[in-house]
Amino acid sequence: MLMWLLWQNYFNQEVNEDLEIQIVPTNIFYLQKRTKTQSSFITIFSIWNITMGTSLLSTPWALSKSGLLAGIISIVGMNALMLFTCCLIVRSVNHCEEPRKVNDFSDVCREFLGQWGSRISILFSIVTLFCVSIVIWILLSNFLYSTVFYIYEMQQPRNTTVIKAIQGGNNYTYTYKGLLCPSLSNYSLTDQASTSEQDRLFHRIWNKTATVPLFAILIILPISCFRSPTFFTKFNSLGTVVSIYMLAFVIWKSIGWGIHWNVPGTSLAEAGFPSVTGMMSLAFFTHNGVLSVLRCQKHPENNVRDLTIAYVCSCITYVTIGLTFYLCFPLPKDKCIESIFLDNFPADDILSFLGRFGLMLQIITIFPLLLYIMRAQVMLVIFGAFYPSFRHIFIWNCFVTAVCVLFAVFFPEVGTIMRYSGAFGSLFYCFTLPCVVTYYIMKKEDRLFWPMTTFLGLIMVLGLSNFISQIFIE
Repeated sequence: MLMWLLWQNYFNQEVNEDLEIQIVPTNIFYLQKRTKTQSSFITIFSIWNITMGTSLLSTPWALSKSGLLAGIISIVGMNALMLFTCCLIVRSVNHCEEPRKVNDFSDVCREFLGQWGSRISILFSIVTLFCVSIVIWILLSNFLYSTVFYIYEMQQPRNTTVIKAIQGGNNYTYTYKGLLCPSLSNYSLTDQASTSEQDRLFHRIWNKTATVPLFAILIILPISCFRSPTFFTKFNSLGTVVSIYMLAFVIWKSIGWGIHWNVPGTSLAEAGFPSVTGMMSLAFFTHNGVLSVLRCQKHPENNVRDLTIAYVCSCITYVTIGLTFYLCFPLPKDKCIESIFLDNFPADDILSFLGRFGLMLQIITIFPLLLYIMRAQVMLVIFGAFYPSFRHIFIWNCFVTAVCVLFAVFFPEVGTIMRYSGAFGSLFYCFTLPCVVTYYIMKKEDRLFWPMTTFLGLIMVLGLSNFISQIFIE
């Protein structure tokens, strides 16, 4: 997601080291001008790729909280709403005095709302990315744990793990090889794995939440201190490959399971549907980078059309993964579907291992880029320089890493973090600022009329409701 955008619009430029040091982003996606243009296909693919992030792994979990029908409606509705506000941002550029000098939405906010508008847009972009970095660290710990555990298990022959889920009181039994239900409370789980002293020692040293987040520091912190992260952008295609693999993985597993509708926990609608809207707010959050992608468009008149096609493709992808996994998952859906659906598969499942390993490599290359983007803005604001010294950079990286580790150890709830951060970040950057800017544009051009004003106000109310509703979800 992030690598593709950066590669296409910032790092994929021939600049020498001195120039690179002097050019500092005014926002997290400040970009230099490029002379090359791209076709509509590349534009659509780029925007689709931006939306294909960690939310893919939590879509089935979100549907288990909302119910199938309510979840799909929430995905489609949030997709349409985010698309509309994104189109407002794209069209707002045409009303600037010098559209060619607009690098990102913060420039538009500065022109119509003043310096405070620009600062708010930058602030909430950074806050959103900070939350994304927390999610990424939790996922890294998860995948690193599973990868090492898989290698360990291959050296220790085991009988096939059989997981039995028995509904309390109803004699409803499922027995499936290769499925886990870690959060099951009133169900019995049978695991034939050995519990030797060697195993116990291994699990004390290699614990998913207690030790692995700390081991991850040894990998991430050194590479995050690089002065320039250009090297990591060379792996920009990895995210696309992993997203396609995850889609194929879910479809393949679902074909093997078949449709399982009459299992406990299956429903069409639940009160937890805001978990979907919150998470999708983060999934479809392209607003701080969309102008960067569209600037290279060969036919700018097709911007809205291409943006719409990309969002529709993204919506189809999320609905496909969520619907397929939810319908076919053979264990109780409300109890067993994990916030990272790969956690429903044991470490010795080769297909899930390949997915985890690919995601782990992708995360290792993404996290330094996130730190680079955030530190560029923070250092410029505080010290007036992009790279004040190695000491400043190291302290900043240690601070971000420490926060991420604390969440990974004490609150590794990916779905909850994503829905809160998505709802909070989108409230201001996606639902409020685009509507306020559009209001000022229409007022300036004497085109205000009450239906549009009411509609813009309704969007802001929906954004606020989306955030507040997250508080009332268990």
